[in-house]
Formats: sequence, structure tokens, C-alpha cells
Amino acid sequence: MAQEKHYFTNSDSPLKNLSPEIIQSIIETYKEGTLVGQIRRDFDLKLTPSFYKDLPYSITDENCDLCASAVYEKPKRVSNSKNYSLHKICANCKHDFTDSCSCDTCVEVRAVEKKKKETEFKDAWVEYLEANYSNSYQLEELTLYDEINLAIIATKVDLDNPKEYLSFLHTPSRSYNRYYQHHSKKEYQFPDSIQSFAKQLINKEIIIPSIHSTSNVLLSSIDDDFVINVELKDRYHWEFNVYNKGTKLTPNSYLDYFFNDRKIKTSEKIILWRDIYKTLLADYVANQLENVLKNDIENYTIETITDLMIDDFSLSKAFFLIYCTARNTVFYENKYKANQQKVNTFFLNNITDLFNRHNKDKTAQDFNLPHAIQLSYYHQFIIHNVLDFNKTNYFYLSSDKLFPTDHLPEYPLSKEPLPEESSKEEPVKDIPSDVIYHDNDDDCPF
Repeated sequence: MAQEKHYFTNSDSPLKNLSPEIIQSIIETYKEGTLVGQIRRDFDLKLTPSFYKDLPYSITDENCDLCASAVYEKPKRVSNSKNYSLHKICANCKHDFTDSCSCDTCVEVRAVEKKKKETEFKDAWVEYLEANYSNSYQLEELTLYDEINLAIIATKVDLDNPKEYLSFLHTPSRSYNRYYQHHSKKEYQFPDSIQSFAKQLINKEIIIPSIHSTSNVLLSSIDDDFVINVELKDRYHWEFNVYNKGTKLTPNSYLDYFFNDRKIKTSEKIILWRDIYKTLLADYVANQLENVLKNDIENYTIETITDLMIDDFSLSKAFFLIYCTARNTVFYENKYKANQQKVNTFFLNNITDLFNRHNKDKTAQDFNLPHAIQLSYYHQFIIHNVLDFNKTNYFYLSSDKLFPTDHLPEYPLSKEPLPEESSKEEPVKDIPSDVIYHDNDDDCPF
């Protein structure tokens, strides 16, 4: 059977009704660089959206390597010049001689090559994991903080994945093409809100690269030796390296344990609450004194006032004492040009004196949490999912109301008695007794 001289991929092309000789003449004219508009006029062609799509392929003497049928070619001109490239296609099997050819044979060949490559990669990947991540954790070996970090991680995985592993797929931003069509591009990386928790768990090998990772995910983020760089935007999958009674935990099974079986003790809750309490005190001290006080209030000072007030004063009342003490401390520093050690000593003694007076008389005012102070995602998770303060206005309640118990645990930083000079009867060393307080400050009655 004689082969057609031209092969049309556009069934609606107006050139289909023309003779082979005229069609070939149009193609040669196009190859010479003649303007498309001129070609339409010369050959009385109907105006269509794309002249190039209307052009057919012309038969050649070449045969297809895959099916031995005739190969056709079509010129694609560069602008209106005489420069053009030839695009080839087999009219029988639709092989187009490109690396991305979508003919059945090419698709099958690529699938076989991909499977072979994936098998080779998987073997090398399993060998790497066995050599570098041979140790594992038992559930009881995790610290309380590890357990919380794992729960946070597990609740943030992509909802579309089966949760046998952690993929951390998310959509970072919107993008629009020139027709203003919305496109969502998912990327593999830890969301910013859990970046620090993920890195802690990775460094301790509590979560490890997953055996479920595939080469297309991994190869862009690791070197030939599969060395994991935690600082990269993490494109690989992860899995828990934690076992419970011989069974490896998945994110789903761990969440079931954490929220249903793990009973957080009151002593553990109080330790977590102290961390939140101290953080909010530190934030409020910074809120009151930043850019006002020349010296820094040290971490030891924050630790000490935390242990001083946490049992008896709610955060709202503690903020009141900090507000008064901060104003007194600024006044003292400016008048006496005090150094950092003296400023911190004054701050401790002043707030201790205020605490003793207001704790005895129950006269401390309640302050609100300023909008400028925001709880971290980590502390929000603890408040709502561990301490279960969803229905409790914790900011205005003292510890004995939040944790009604007769046996409070010892805090990580044990309470120590304040120095004798912190008593109200004795002024701080080297500080004149007439400048400890603002006598005319109605907000801080003493």
C-alpha cells in the first residue's frame, strides 16, 4: 500500500483538501522565510489560530527504528527567518524521536529503566540505613520533651500521606501564570513552626530517613554517599525510630498512644507549666525594659523570680509585680549609674519585697497578657494538648488552682532562699534607702 506523502496531526487543517503538490509548495515557501500572512494570501488559505499546527509532516526516506514504518518530518521556523529545525514523527507508532516521546514503546522502555534504577537505589539505600541507623529507641527511653516533640511532628504531617512515614508536604506559596490561573506547588520540607523540633529529633536519631524514600525525592538533597544534611530543605521522607513492645511506631500509632494511653503525671505537668511560666515572665520583663534599661536582666534572675512566684501568684499578678519592679529598676539605674550585677540584685530584692507584702495581704492586681507577647507553637501545643487548659483561663490562676495536689514536685531548678539583703527591712548593699521605690506611683502602691 502506497504511503501518504503528508501526515496531518491537526484533523481540522484547511490544507487537508489541497493537492500534495500545493501542500509541498506551501511547506517550501514556509521554509524560505516568507511571512505567514503572505503565504495565506498567496495560497488563499483560511485564517486559523496557528499556521504551524495546520502544516502537515512530509514523508522521508527514513524508517522508524521501532516499527520500520516511514518517518515524516516537519519544519519549525525560528521567527520569520530562513532558520528552521526539523521535527520527526512515525505516523504508525507515533514515535517522535525525542527523550520525552510518549509513544507506547518509549513509555514502556522508560518504565523498565525507572524500575531498574529504583531497585538499584533501594538496595543501596537499605544498605546505607542498616549501616548508619542500626540503633533504635524503646518508647520508655524517650524523655517527656522527646514525646511532646514527636507528637507535634506527627500532627503536622501531610494529610494526604498514609502516615507510615513523615513526608511534610506543604504548599509554601501561591503562583499565577499569565492567565491568572492559580497553581499550588507542593514541596518537601519541614513547616517553619516545627523546624527546630524536627532537627532535635533528627540529631538524636529518634526520627530517621525512611526506607520508603524514593530516588526522585532523595537525589536532589544528598550526595553520592547518602549523607543527610539537616540544614537543607528536607525533601526526603522520615520515619519514627521508636518501638513499643517490639512494634515500630508510625505517626498514627504514636498519636494514638500519646493522646489515649500516655497519662501525663501531675508532676510532669507542673514541670512543663514552669517552663511556660518562666518564658512568659522573661518575655514580659523584656517587654517592659527593652530599650529602656541599659543593663540586661540575667537568666538567673528570671529563674529565681519564677521559683519565687509560681506557687502563689498567677501570671496576671506576677506581671503586676514585674511592672512595678521594672519601673523602680529603671529609676535606680538612671540615678546611680549601676552596673549589671547591682541592677539584677536590685531587681531581685525589689520584686521579693513586693511579693512578700502582696502575698500576705492578697493585694496584687491582675494584669492582662499584652498583645505583643505571643506564645510559641510549642507552648500552645502543650497548653491545649498536654496541660488541657482549653477551658481554663490559666493566665489568671495560680498553680494550686491549676494543679490541685498536696504534693508538689521539686522543680528542675531547686528553690533557694534569697539573700538576707532582700528583706524589706534592709536596703540593698550600696543603695541609699531613700530611692528603692517610686513614692508617687499610684499604679504600684506599696
